[in-house]
Amino acid sequence: MHKKNKFKFTEKIDLHGFRKQDAFEILCDFLDKAYESKNIRVLVITGKSGELKTDVPSWLSQNPRFNYIRSIETAHLHDGGEGALYIQLFKKQS
Repeated sequence: MHKKNKFKFTEKIDLHGFRKQDAFEILCDFLDKAYESKNIRVLVITGKSGELKTDVPSWLSQNPRFNYIRSIETAHLHDGGEGALYIQLFKKQS
């Protein structure tokens, strides 16, 4: 029997339906607040198609403002699958 690999997130945000620029600003605010409040595991829903599905992972991996991101993974099917990302943040030093 295989053990299910579960990512336990403490916060989530759904960016689907937002324009690109709005989504970027909302995502920045969400991740900054998560980092500040020490919520190190979050779920970001991008949608299974459209610009955000490809733009969000690029923003997260290429923009230096997100230097507190430890890892990014595609979510499990029950959390959105290809239309969502698990993001783990480094713990903020006190």
